[in-house]
Amino acid sequence: MTARRRPERGTEAGNQDGRTPRHLVAEAAHDGDELAMAALARAGTFIGQALADFLHIFNPSVVVIGGGVSKSGSYLLDPMHTALKEHVLSHYYLDDLEIVPAAHGDEAGLLGALALVRLLAVA
Repeated sequence: MTARRRPERGTEAGNQDGRTPRHLVAEAAHDGDELAMAALARAGTFIGQALADFLHIFNPSVVVIGGGVSKSGSYLLDPMHTALKEHVLSHYYLDDLEIVPAAHGDEAGLLGALALVRLLAVA
């Protein structure tokens, strides 16, 4: 058995320029690809449904959307907002809610994990 080297970022889908599949889908949607637009709309709907459940449990005042999702624009975010409004138990959950993009984009998850590790290392 031989060890395989881990592919470089972006090469798993055959693209050599560092773009990941989620970036390619977003680009295709922006270029008018109907399948990409439908995939993002479906994903946005499911994210909106999950976000409604999250609001019911935690009732946050701010939700931060980060990573590649935040770069998909209205193709994903509009269906997300629609599904959120349809699935929330009461409009009161939405009254003072802010949904904002992550300031660090694709690096948001990595920076959050780093902050958690630093916090746990001190404790």
